[in-house]
Amino acid sequence: MSTSAGPSAGSIEARLARAGLPPLPRLAWIEVDQHALAHNLRQIGALVGRNVVLAPVVKADGYGHGIEVAARAFLAGGAHRLCVATLDEAVALRTAGVTDVPIIVLFALAPDLVTTAVEADLELVAADEASVADTLAVWRSSGRGQAGTLRLHLEVETGLA
Repeated sequence: MSTSAGPSAGSIEARLARAGLPPLPRLAWIEVDQHALAHNLRQIGALVGRNVVLAPVVKADGYGHGIEVAARAFLAGGAHRLCVATLDEAVALRTAGVTDVPIIVLFALAPDLVTTAVEADLELVAADEASVADTLAVWRSSGRGQAGTLRLHLEVETGLA
């Protein structure tokens, strides 16, 4: 029985060694203070006022913080909605029990996924006339209303990017 604490086969250290490269001079890590995330969102909310909807983006695994950890921290800080990039991120949050807040899927979905998104009580975004037409066509053909309510946000490019 080996008790060696060497790197696992899939670790970056093992992959570097297999490639004949030297080890990294240091390991990087991130420590997330969930209370700080919540506090910071509360501070932003205080600055913008009560009539502004706070919808933090937790895509890409909460930008490396962990999607569920980031989502729950922002909800504790007063988030009214959460934004994700993809359907699978939104479904992961719903599966993790984040069910009491609207979730907006920022990237366009393939038309055949619209009904799945509505059934998960997700809000969608359309960036152009074609995506609005495609989304509505799928919704109409699926017996709209049976899966839930279609909530569609329109993305408007104002040239301020």
